[in-house]
Amino acid sequence: MPSTSLCNRKCLTSRVTKEMAEIEAIELERHRAQIDGDVKERVEKYQSIFGWDIPDIDLAAANKLILGAIRQAVDGLASAISSRSER
Repeated sequence: MPSTSLCNRKCLTSRVTKEMAEIEAIELERHRAQIDGDVKERVEKYQSIFGWDIPDIDLAAANKLILGAIRQAVDGLASAISSRSER
């Protein structure tokens, strides 16, 4: 009988984990527009800074650099969060 109990706990844990993931996905969708807006504001902020510092700026090149830096920052943050959650 213990194996049935163990199976029930594993099944329950799996179901709860799946339900939590669904709840988190729903919550993320509620905030998606805000996240998108925040990222857009950051890009526009650095576009402005590049424009102030470089009068004849190549906007396409600047955008590539800005987006690359943001991706690198997000990747670094993801790595830091991942390593903290593994402790």
